Amino acid sequence: MVLLEGTISRRLLDAAPPLTLSESALEQVVGLSSDDEPITLGQYLAVRAPEVAKRFRLSEPAPEQRQSMRAIEDLSDSEVKRVVKLRLHRGADGLKLAVLGQGVLSMEELEKEIDADTELGRRVVEAERSNLALLQRLAETGKLRSTLDTDSPIAVPSLPF
Repeated sequence: MVLLEGTISRRLLDAAPPLTLSESALEQVVGLSSDDEPITLGQYLAVRAPEVAKRFRLSEPAPEQRQSMRAIEDLSDSEVKRVVKLRLHRGADGLKLAVLGQGVLSMEELEKEIDADTELGRRVVEAERSNLALLQRLAETGKLRSTLDTDSPIAVPSLPF
Protein backbone atom coordinates (compact mmCIF):
# COMPACT_ATOMS: atom_id res chain seq x y z
CA MET A 1 0.00 0.00 0.00
CA VAL A 2 1.65 3.20 -1.15
CA LEU A 3 0.10 6.27 0.43
CA LEU A 4 0.81 8.79 -2.31
CA GLU A 5 -2.09 8.05 -4.64
CA GLY A 6 -5.10 10.29 -5.08
CA THR A 7 -6.10 13.92 -4.90
CA ILE A 8 -5.62 14.47 -1.17
CA SER A 9 -2.12 13.01 -1.23
CA ARG A 10 -1.26 15.10 -4.29
CA ARG A 11 -2.40 18.28 -2.52
CA LEU A 12 -0.41 17.37 0.60
CA LEU A 13 2.67 16.76 -1.54
CA ASP A 14 2.19 20.05 -3.37
CA ALA A 15 1.91 21.91 -0.05
CA ALA A 16 4.95 20.19 1.49
CA PRO A 17 8.00 22.36 2.09
CA PRO A 18 11.26 21.28 0.45
CA LEU A 19 13.28 18.64 2.28
CA THR A 20 16.98 19.39 2.68
CA LEU A 21 19.35 16.43 2.55
CA SER A 22 23.08 16.12 3.06
CA GLU A 23 25.37 14.49 0.53
CA SER A 24 25.56 11.38 2.71
CA ALA A 25 21.85 10.75 2.04
CA LEU A 26 22.73 10.07 -1.60
CA GLU A 27 24.19 6.69 -0.57
CA GLN A 28 20.88 5.42 0.83
CA VAL A 29 19.39 2.47 -1.06
CA VAL A 30 15.98 3.46 -2.45
CA GLY A 31 15.21 0.75 -5.00
CA LEU A 32 16.47 -1.94 -7.31
CA SER A 33 17.54 -2.05 -10.92
CA SER A 34 16.01 -4.47 -13.42
CA ASP A 35 19.08 -6.63 -12.68
CA ASP A 36 18.15 -6.61 -8.95
CA GLU A 37 21.13 -4.41 -8.09
CA PRO A 38 20.65 -1.79 -5.34
CA ILE A 39 19.89 1.73 -6.54
CA THR A 40 21.03 4.61 -4.35
CA LEU A 41 19.21 7.91 -3.94
CA GLY A 42 21.98 9.59 -5.93
CA GLN A 43 21.47 7.21 -8.85
CA TYR A 44 17.70 7.65 -8.61
CA LEU A 45 18.01 11.44 -8.70
CA ALA A 46 20.38 11.38 -11.68
CA VAL A 47 17.82 9.40 -13.72
CA ARG A 48 14.39 10.45 -12.43
CA ALA A 49 15.03 14.00 -11.19
CA PRO A 50 17.89 15.56 -13.17
CA GLU A 51 17.13 19.10 -11.95
CA VAL A 52 17.40 17.93 -8.35
CA ALA A 53 20.55 15.96 -9.24
CA LYS A 54 22.18 19.23 -10.35
CA ARG A 55 21.64 20.64 -6.85
CA PHE A 56 23.72 17.76 -5.53
CA ARG A 57 26.28 18.19 -8.33
CA LEU A 58 25.65 14.66 -9.63
CA SER A 59 26.92 13.62 -13.05
CA GLU A 60 24.76 12.41 -15.92
CA PRO A 61 23.81 8.73 -15.66
CA ALA A 62 24.96 6.15 -18.19
CA PRO A 63 22.30 5.24 -20.81
CA GLU A 64 21.93 1.69 -19.46
CA GLN A 65 21.24 3.11 -16.00
CA ARG A 66 18.25 5.03 -17.37
CA GLN A 67 16.65 1.83 -18.60
CA SER A 68 17.12 -0.24 -15.48
CA MET A 69 15.74 2.12 -12.80
CA ARG A 70 12.66 0.92 -10.90
CA ALA A 71 10.74 3.05 -8.42
CA ILE A 72 9.57 1.60 -5.11
CA GLU A 73 6.01 1.24 -6.48
CA ASP A 74 7.35 -1.06 -9.19
CA LEU A 75 8.84 -3.56 -6.74
CA SER A 76 7.19 -6.71 -5.45
CA ASP A 77 6.71 -7.22 -1.71
CA SER A 78 9.77 -9.49 -1.53
CA GLU A 79 11.85 -6.91 -3.40
CA VAL A 80 10.74 -4.16 -1.02
CA LYS A 81 11.77 -6.38 1.89
CA ARG A 82 15.19 -6.76 0.28
CA VAL A 83 15.53 -2.99 -0.09
CA VAL A 84 14.53 -2.46 3.55
CA LYS A 85 17.09 -5.02 4.74
CA LEU A 86 19.79 -3.34 2.62
CA ARG A 87 18.86 -0.02 4.25
CA LEU A 88 19.13 -1.59 7.72
CA HIS A 89 22.62 -2.91 6.93
CA ARG A 90 23.86 0.42 5.64
CA GLY A 91 23.00 2.19 8.88
CA ALA A 92 25.52 3.14 11.50
CA ASP A 93 27.26 0.25 13.23
CA GLY A 94 25.60 -0.71 16.48
CA LEU A 95 22.46 1.29 15.70
CA LYS A 96 19.42 0.16 17.67
CA LEU A 97 15.78 1.09 17.48
CA ALA A 98 13.47 1.43 20.47
CA VAL A 99 10.04 0.01 19.60
CA LEU A 100 7.13 0.63 21.93
CA GLY A 101 6.05 -2.67 23.43
CA GLN A 102 8.98 -4.53 21.84
CA GLY A 103 12.03 -3.09 23.59
CA VAL A 104 15.29 -2.06 21.94
CA LEU A 105 16.17 -3.99 18.79
CA SER A 106 19.35 -4.14 16.76
CA MET A 107 19.22 -3.95 12.98
CA GLU A 108 19.90 -7.69 12.85
CA GLU A 109 16.91 -8.33 15.12
CA LEU A 110 14.73 -6.12 12.91
CA GLU A 111 15.90 -8.07 9.88
CA LYS A 112 14.84 -11.32 11.60
CA GLU A 113 11.41 -9.79 12.26
CA ILE A 114 11.12 -8.95 8.57
CA ASP A 115 12.23 -12.44 7.50
CA ALA A 116 9.77 -14.06 9.92
CA ASP A 117 6.98 -11.83 8.57
CA THR A 118 5.92 -10.80 12.07
CA GLU A 119 3.57 -7.88 12.71
CA LEU A 120 6.58 -5.72 13.60
CA GLY A 121 8.44 -6.82 10.47
CA ARG A 122 5.44 -5.96 8.27
CA ARG A 123 5.11 -2.54 9.93
CA VAL A 124 8.79 -1.76 9.37
CA VAL A 125 8.50 -2.74 5.69
CA GLU A 126 5.34 -0.66 5.17
CA ALA A 127 6.84 2.34 6.95
CA GLU A 128 9.96 2.15 4.77
CA ARG A 129 7.85 1.65 1.61
CA SER A 130 5.86 4.80 2.43
CA ASN A 131 9.02 6.72 3.36
CA LEU A 132 10.72 5.77 0.08
CA ALA A 133 7.62 6.55 -1.99
CA LEU A 134 7.45 10.00 -0.38
CA LEU A 135 11.18 10.58 -0.91
CA GLN A 136 10.88 9.60 -4.57
CA ARG A 137 7.82 11.84 -5.08
CA LEU A 138 9.57 14.76 -3.42
CA ALA A 139 12.51 14.23 -5.77
CA GLU A 140 10.31 14.00 -8.87
CA THR A 141 8.47 17.20 -7.93
CA GLY A 142 11.70 19.10 -7.25
CA LYS A 143 11.16 19.33 -3.50
CA LEU A 144 14.53 17.98 -2.44
CA ARG A 145 17.28 20.43 -1.62
CA SER A 146 20.94 19.90 -1.01
CA THR A 147 22.90 21.34 1.86
CA LEU A 148 25.19 22.45 -0.99
CA ASP A 149 22.50 24.78 -2.41
CA THR A 150 23.88 28.28 -2.57
CA ASP A 151 20.43 29.81 -2.93
CA SER A 152 19.18 28.29 0.32
CA PRO A 153 18.46 30.95 2.92
CA ILE A 154 20.81 30.90 5.86
CA ALA A 155 19.13 31.53 9.17
CA VAL A 156 21.31 33.61 11.44
CA PRO A 157 19.94 33.64 14.98
CA SER A 158 19.71 36.90 16.85
CA LEU A 159 21.93 36.44 19.87
CA PRO A 160 22.04 38.89 22.77
CA PHE A 161 25.60 39.95 23.53
